[in-house]
Amino acid sequence: MRRLTTSILLALIAFLAGCRGNQREWEVAVENKTDVPCSVSVTLGGSGAKGGASVDNVVKDQTFVLVAGPSSTVVETIKVTRAGATETLTPKASLTAGKRYTIIIAPTGVETKVE
Repeated sequence: MRRLTTSILLALIAFLAGCRGNQREWEVAVENKTDVPCSVSVTLGGSGAKGGASVDNVVKDQTFVLVAGPSSTVVETIKVTRAGATETLTPKASLTAGKRYTIIIAPTGVETKVE
């Protein structure tokens, strides 16, 4: 019983530490709501974090954190490819610590939201 209690306590501490850690970073996430697997690439710029990230074969109902970082950044471009067609967005969205930029691949097209 003592061993089980210790395991649960350690798991709870690790979980809580993870929750607080995510609030200090921004994230760019991808969520696919279509039946078609897709590939997504993102270019980051601005005065903070720069670079890019990509992921292939994001399947239906899968949410994937593409990239995260501690300093500010700007989402410069997003390219989503599904069924051979590529859609490009240039949102120029600023992200700071604690913000999450979600790219949602919907049946009607690509949507984005910042939380």
